[in-house]
Amino acid sequence: MPALMKWLSTNLKYPEEAAKNDVQGRVVVKFIVDKDGSVRDATVVKGVDKELDKEAIRLVMSMPKWVPAKVNEQVVASYFNLPVTFKITAPENESTTTKQ
Repeated sequence: MPALMKWLSTNLKYPEEAAKNDVQGRVVVKFIVDKDGSVRDATVVKGVDKELDKEAIRLVMSMPKWVPAKVNEQVVASYFNLPVTFKITAPENESTTTKQ
């Protein structure tokens, strides 16, 4: 999980319009990790704003392959719910939006 959280924070692109309007929150995305580890069928389960929802879907669909689940030693597709948090933090020295 720490590697996933690091990857998410590194690859998240805060939507400019949402940042300008101080839109923040947690988007929950449900997706399937297929038998080959690829991610498919991402949908927003709990949205915040259309811009943040769209970015959360983009982020999930661009994730590298996962290790697929196993049931009785058989590789299976599985659902996963992932919360993606969008939070604007105060800039240190510049007027840029940081992501988390």
